[in-house]
Amino acid sequence: MNFLDPGQLRDSGFFILKIASVVLLALYFVYAFIIVRQVNLMTQTIDVAFKKPLKVFAALHLIYALLVLLYAIIM
Repeated sequence: MNFLDPGQLRDSGFFILKIASVVLLALYFVYAFIIVRQVNLMTQTIDVAFKKPLKVFAALHLIYALLVLLYAIIM
């Protein structure tokens, strides 16, 4: 029995779980995008010494959220 067969996935309750997971991950991606915008606004308003690492960390967080979302859609 193949658990990753799309036909079996649709027939089971796991399909509903997958749809819910993808929707929640999409919302998390939007949240990560908002974090990037907030960090950019914050670094424009307040002059901090570690401006570049903060922006890099926020961008990496956004990229990671996108990769997890794409992985959830593919699998």
